[in-house]
Amino acid sequence: MKFVAPHWWLLALALACGACGEAPPSGEEAGQSSAQAQLDLGPVVATAIAALELSVGIPEVAVEDEETGIRVDGLLSMFGSHEGGAARFSAIAGEELRGLGAQAVPSLRRVLFDRRSSSPRRMVAVSVLADQDERAAAEVLLAYLETSRGDQDPEPKWLIGCALALGKTSQDWVVPRLVLCLRYEEDHHTVVRIAETLAHFGNYCGLEALRVLTRTGTGPIQSNAHRTLEWLAREADLPDAAALAHAWSTGEALPAVSVSPARELEVWKTILALSEWQLRGVDDGRFVLARLGPHAAGLLAQALTDEDLYIRVHSAQCLERMGPRARAAGEALVRALDDPALAPQAAAALGGLGQAEACTPLIARLAP
Repeated sequence: MKFVAPHWWLLALALACGACGEAPPSGEEAGQSSAQAQLDLGPVVATAIAALELSVGIPEVAVEDEETGIRVDGLLSMFGSHEGGAARFSAIAGEELRGLGAQAVPSLRRVLFDRRSSSPRRMVAVSVLADQDERAAAEVLLAYLETSRGDQDPEPKWLIGCALALGKTSQDWVVPRLVLCLRYEEDHHTVVRIAETLAHFGNYCGLEALRVLTRTGTGPIQSNAHRTLEWLAREADLPDAAALAHAWSTGEALPAVSVSPARELEVWKTILALSEWQLRGVDDGRFVLARLGPHAAGLLAQALTDEDLYIRVHSAQCLERMGPRARAAGEALVRALDDPALAPQAAAALGGLGQAEACTPLIARLAP
């Protein structure tokens, strides 16, 4: 009987050797089979989420109380309503609004989402929410951006305002959800601002969208996308947008990003969604995870030993799509070759990473 090697091994081997540009190991090395490691599977993702939820301490969603709502409405009414002393009254009202802190967030959310609210009132609401730089306030700004995926038909002016406002905060946990906003947003000016805000948090997956807009956009949007690309390259201390795109895709020449526990928690939650039975949720999760930075590759590498098969397989798919940026997961993917259910996808992921070190274990598995 003629033996035909499984096509996934050959494909991954070709990708790995081609990407690294090195000759395959000798026939003797290829004939050596690696030791079959005992895989220790467990609730990796659920355990990580439980631990981080304890340390992060996510607050419950606050409900607007009548007294605070009346006070916020009164302060907002002071903006632009006093001729001659508008600046002074506005400054006083703004200071008081910011002084209310978290208790004002539900009222500011009501104003932002209410189409009947005047533009000055909504503009102040967005500004105050950004200045608070707290999770609850950022949640409101992000929630407005996420309405683009629903049937609420949000107004682009406020989508842009919310995206810019988030870029003025330190709330880096918004990154995974912002990446998903980028996938579904149809307003091109908002896309530019989301890409800019993601870059503020060290994520440059928006470069792809910006490059598309420089080719297909018309008028102001084309110029805006081009200027933003140039500005992001300068901010990253790189010569041009092409150099920045290369640095992002390879995970090289960019400074390491400090990731907060809250941001890590959001990434783990996105990984957990890979276990869903609904294809849309899984597809969204893969889209987001494949566009995160090298830190996420480390978490996906851990997820390769989760007890849920779907999490393991889809995590490997995400690492494959990340490409060289996921090289930190190389060793974990080699170990995953000993998982019969995961091996084909782990091999393909190793090909996507393009590491020379992957050639030897891949060739060894062609020996049978």
